[in-house]
Order: sequence, then structure tokens, then C-alpha cells
Amino acid sequence: MRLKVTFYTPDAVSIPVNYHHLISGLLYRSVGDKAFSHFLHDVGYQYEKRKYKLFTFSRLLGNHRYNPDTRTLSFQGDIDLYVSSVAAKFIEEIGQSLIHTSLVQIGEAHLEVKELIYTDRPVLPQDSYMIKMLSPITVYSTFKSTTGQKITHYFHPDNRMFAQQVEDNLLRKYEAFYGQPASERFLIRPVRIRPIDKVVTRFKGTIINAWSGIYEVQSSPELISFAYKAGLGAKTSQGFGMFEFI
Repeated sequence: MRLKVTFYTPDAVSIPVNYHHLISGLLYRSVGDKAFSHFLHDVGYQYEKRKYKLFTFSRLLGNHRYNPDTRTLSFQGDIDLYVSSVAAKFIEEIGQSLIHTSLVQIGEAHLEVKELIYTDRPVLPQDSYMIKMLSPITVYSTFKSTTGQKITHYFHPDNRMFAQQVEDNLLRKYEAFYGQPASERFLIRPVRIRPIDKVVTRFKGTIINAWSGIYEVQSSPELISFAYKAGLGAKTSQGFGMFEFI
């Protein structure tokens, strides 16, 4: 299930360029069922030792200007945020909270809640789609150097490990949610990745490399639909891996 939230500000407001944790916090606070919020935040859907939240959200989409001196984004007018989850209850809880809220705060910015639109895409008829990222994909491996230092390596979409990591991650999430493995593979291929599509951001002190762009995905309609709701790659609940069909 997916929710489009349109905020509005008549005057220019500044939001930190690394705002992902602010959106994540807003979403958790908007879940009125605190037991469910606790489950998502602290327990999650489990696969072996891994825990997944199974939601994702887009970048803030709207007219904005980057201020390099303050490392902020200046927004004015409408600002769209998309939120998606395989758990319909999560989306419904957020919608119910925001519909009764006139203003929300993101950093120091106060935004009006202008419009909420629920969408639930019907069963997909195809097994191959072109997609564009509404928030960039990140996948990585972590290892220790010879000196014992922890190193995180992020995979570029052209690296063969990128597609493998995306698939492995999605299949683990599917099994964590449904309790049984998926019956199909999930293939992803970069179609157009430009230098400008690389995103380097920071989430609570951790530097993350991720990539936007256009990709082709192939799988069963069921698994593609699951990916559409849960997001692709790692750190989806931190605002990565959300896509739309083109």
C-alpha cells in the first residue's frame, strides 16, 4: 500500500540536506498504535538474525534550492512525500494521524498537511518493467581490513554484485514477511545511470552511497509487487530504494 502526502508552505523554509532521519522519525510518531510502532522500530519482520521494517519513503519532491553554506534545501509551495509498505496497517495509521494534523515539523520547518492520497496498485500483468527511483538504491558489504578496521563497500549499479545484493535482500524480506521463500528470482539491470545519479548522504552520522537512475526489473508479478511496496536494497526504512513504474 502507498500513501502520497502533499505538504504546503507559503514561505520558503529550510530543511537539512540530510533529512532522512527527520522523515523516519515523523513516520514512527504518526503511528497511533504504539505497540505496532514499537514492533516495527524494535522487533520488525525477522529472517534469521536480520530484522526488516518493510517500509520505504521517497525524497521530498518539490521546487527547492540548495544552499551550500548551510547545507540546507530551501522549499516553497507544494512538497510531495510518498510512503510505501507491505503492511497496510502502517500506511493507514500514518494517514489517520496526518488527516487530523494541520501542521507537521521537519527540522525547523513547519509545513501544512495539504492532501493525502492512498494508492494500492492492482495485480501487475507483466513480468518485466522499467522503473525510476523516487529514492536512491544502496547495497553494500562490510568487512574488516588487515588492521581490524571496519570497512563498508557500496556497490555501483554496474558492479555484478549490485544485482545479486538487491535480489538477496528482497528474497530475505519476502521470506521474513510471508514465512516461506519466494518461488521466483528477481533480476535488476541498470538502464541509465549518470554521474549525477550518485547520492552521498549521511544518516545519523553514517555516510551512505546510493544511486538513483532508471532500471529494468524482471520477476513474477507477485514479487515485483512486493518490491514496489517494500522497496529495493538496504536501508529502505531510512528512505532508500523506493521506485515508480515508467
